[in-house]
Amino acid sequence: MRKDPHALEAFLNEVERGSGLDPRLDEYTAALRTACRDREEVEYRARDVVQRMALALQASLLLRQAPPAVADAFCAARLGAIAGHTYGTLPLSVDCADIIDRGRIALV
Repeated sequence: MRKDPHALEAFLNEVERGSGLDPRLDEYTAALRTACRDREEVEYRARDVVQRMALALQASLLLRQAPPAVADAFCAARLGAIAGHTYGTLPLSVDCADIIDRGRIALV
């Protein structure tokens, strides 16, 4: 980011292709942009920033390419107000049945 600020801008532009698809991603991306502006302490916060970049890109890709239930579950679990990184911490609003049905093998 320090060596080539254009790389960061290109990354954020890719993430923002999912802009408007979910308010949680929009808020998360805005906060990430703010965090990246502070170049003085970015090396100290590098792991946190990279983790946030990874989550933002995952959410953007899922919102654009995955079934809605999967994208919503990811955003709720990773970007929401009560985001967790442990299995079993999904909010009650997540459509778990749809996700499970999607993964079931259809026996003919």
